[in-house]
Amino acid sequence: MAPLTIVKCNGCGLIFQNPRFKAEHLNMIYTDSVMDTIDLESEVKHHKFKPLLSLIESKAKSNVQSPLSMDIGTRFGLLPELLRRMGYDSHGIEFNSIVVDSATQNGFKNVHLGTIDTIGDIMNRLGKQRIHLITMTDVIEHLYDPTRDFSALARFQECGDHMVIQTMNAGSLGYRLFGSWWYYIHAQHTFYFDESMMRRLLDRHGYDITYILKVAPWKNITMIRKVWKEFKLHKKERIRRNQSAHMGDKVWYASGKPTLFDIFTVVARKR
Repeated sequence: MAPLTIVKCNGCGLIFQNPRFKAEHLNMIYTDSVMDTIDLESEVKHHKFKPLLSLIESKAKSNVQSPLSMDIGTRFGLLPELLRRMGYDSHGIEFNSIVVDSATQNGFKNVHLGTIDTIGDIMNRLGKQRIHLITMTDVIEHLYDPTRDFSALARFQECGDHMVIQTMNAGSLGYRLFGSWWYYIHAQHTFYFDESMMRRLLDRHGYDITYILKVAPWKNITMIRKVWKEFKLHKKERIRRNQSAHMGDKVWYASGKPTLFDIFTVVARKR
């Protein structure tokens, strides 16, 4: 097996995994284990989407009644459930059939089995042609071909519709500080975006970024000493796992998570 390396294109600046896993082998780096029983109301009560929901309400709100939303990589469909309670005709797409079955059995609504490749089929089954809000939280970095996927999604949005995308920031202090040992660099992540690359990708598909949410720099500075100690332990564990003969150790990442506030959320509006 070739070692996992991350490279940067000298032309466009895109940061990506090279070599990449073949599409048919991606299931090797994702677990099939899921919870059989999920308390839906407890999940709703203790959710961590409040900043994202506030952002959607203030920066990506649709003027139509009961706008259709689609959450890509939705897992059990918690975000669609929260949006449904805010008045959205909300749906989610999840590629793991075991997760979709569990979501349905536990009362989560409108969790559809599929990927971005099958969004046309899903929209046909729904009898819908337009998605007013597309959400992706911790998803874009997992896509095998972001350009193709954004083209597929953009076909279902019209002028004034929104995408809200949350991902790790390759232009963050954490990335600059930890380099190749940055926590978010691991086998599941195929592409890495900073604000410039995100703006370029969205512009290519007819979107303007209208707002970017990220944590103030001073909050990261106050965490550096604590995170640096965690990082040294994380690096030691990661080296140990890389030397393991077991595939699961090689492609997964250490349990310690030495991270600063390296996430950013982009609101983009279709032109």
